[in-house]
Amino acid sequence: MKLLMLSDAERRTLRDMGIFHPHPRARMRAQGILRLSQGLTLQETADEFSVHLNSVEQWRQRWNKLG
Repeated sequence: MKLLMLSDAERRTLRDMGIFHPHPRARMRAQGILRLSQGLTLQETADEFSVHLNSVEQWRQRWNKLG
């Protein structure tokens, strides 16, 4: 799988969202995208967050499409 590349600004925004966003699921998605950018596979990320592999793939696809 190709590494998910993030700019410094995107990394900071996702890090802040992963800590401060009021909705727990949004925090989890932000942290998941960061973990993908650090080189974790979809399966490793799914295991880390105890979600289905398809969920992580949807996060990745939405990030690639919408940012």
